[in-house]
Amino acid sequence: MPVYQPFVISAFKTGMYTAHEPDMTPSDGFPTLLDARVDRGFLTKRLGYTELADTSAGNPIMGIHGYMRRGHPNYLVADTKRLYTYHPYGESFTDLSTADTYNGGDKDFFWFQSWRDKCYFCNGVDLPYVYDEVAETLESLDTISDADLDIQIDSCQMIFRYKSRLIFLNCTVDGKWYPNRLYYSEINLTRVKATNWVDGDQEDVFVSGCYVNGIPTLFGHEGFIVNINYTFNADAPFAFQELDRSGGVLGPLVAPTSKKLALAVGHEGLVTWDGYQSRKLGPQIRDFVDNIDNLQAWYMTAAVRRDRAIVYLGYPNDGSTSNDRILEFNIDENAFSIHKISPHVLVGTTSHMIPEVAFITAELGDPDDDVGTHDLHVVRHPDYRAMTLMGGHTGKLYLMNYGTTDDGTAISSEVWTAAVNPFKEQGRKAYFGRCRVLVGTHASKSCTVSFYKDQLSSAWKTETLSAVQSGTGDEHWVELHPGGEVGNYHRLAFTGDLPDIHALELGFAPAGRLDNGLE
Repeated sequence: MPVYQPFVISAFKTGMYTAHEPDMTPSDGFPTLLDARVDRGFLTKRLGYTELADTSAGNPIMGIHGYMRRGHPNYLVADTKRLYTYHPYGESFTDLSTADTYNGGDKDFFWFQSWRDKCYFCNGVDLPYVYDEVAETLESLDTISDADLDIQIDSCQMIFRYKSRLIFLNCTVDGKWYPNRLYYSEINLTRVKATNWVDGDQEDVFVSGCYVNGIPTLFGHEGFIVNINYTFNADAPFAFQELDRSGGVLGPLVAPTSKKLALAVGHEGLVTWDGYQSRKLGPQIRDFVDNIDNLQAWYMTAAVRRDRAIVYLGYPNDGSTSNDRILEFNIDENAFSIHKISPHVLVGTTSHMIPEVAFITAELGDPDDDVGTHDLHVVRHPDYRAMTLMGGHTGKLYLMNYGTTDDGTAISSEVWTAAVNPFKEQGRKAYFGRCRVLVGTHASKSCTVSFYKDQLSSAWKTETLSAVQSGTGDEHWVELHPGGEVGNYHRLAFTGDLPDIHALELGFAPAGRLDNGLE
């Protein structure tokens, strides 16, 4: 009987790794990490999502915006035709528009900006609108106070609040489109004078932006990154400052991962911007952009889960006509994974409540009643937390990272390990005779483990990995039996209801010489 040399893989850090061939991948990296993730050193199946409400109109959700009203979280939700409010207590939509109002398509996403108890929003096609968060009224935004001096913003793609003014970008005025002009309002007003504008020198289209270090920062399709600087000149309060020419984005998503850092999908990969320089991100998944269908890149969407420093990027996989994948990026651990989820729009929020846990109307009273008529000693309930909301393709609103299924559909993970041969440097093949897996104990989870060698596409053996244990303990070792195959390298594939995996202990013995061309 051969003496096996243990090869232990634990404290997983690398996550998904596609930059090299499997036999050049770090041992704790995974060439395929689908519907699973590396989290704090172990491998685990991702959480699911659950439906919160349905507009029943069948139109895709085009924007989600959270705001606080009387100490309670509320949400504005737009589809291609109407605007709705969603309140976690009622778990249903209220139609604010009452009739089809907007004319954008399923790529004309809404932009929201709260300012002075009102929310201003636009979609690049229709008139900007304003929703009064206190009075709960909705109307189109009139930017004219004096017909002889002012102009009406007919449409815009972005609205910022900056230095007590509203800034409008990518606008149409009097039937003419201004892709790199900035219009601004008077101080603390929505009025826009005909002279309140600044043109950029860049021959580019500003397709998205966000606040970085408190300053509105714009990203162009061709590569420009531009700040909107405050000049302290009342007659010309704003000016463009070109910062970089390497940050071109594929679509309208820019994720502000924090107040000091933005992340976007550039033409060559993921790009971050810290207000001073752009930096390419994710060398371990440098081919990620190649898997995006460029014809549908405008559908891409992004959200940040701030309590865990995780970014979610929804994108259309190559050949898809809409978003059907999410790239998860764990900032703190610099780890990536991919999930088979189909978001039309994503948004991160810091004040959502899990309805099943924090649905406490009896304690707090009806939030629409006057404050003071109920005991409101709890302003922020302990179960308020940062969460991620997802708008679907057919008008449904979902809560992500919740439950163990995708709204009732089972989640099946697929994870492939790196190709392993501890004797490669010696020019020897490996005899794979032993496999032990340290799993988190679970009442029902089990998955299939398939054993592969070399470049063969068919497994030479499959076994079941079960997390069920009759005894006690949070973790336990499970012994699998590879069967003793000899190969240039060996890989394992886990598919199904993946249990938590904390470590792999593989037993190898040296065998014959490596085959030329396969090492």
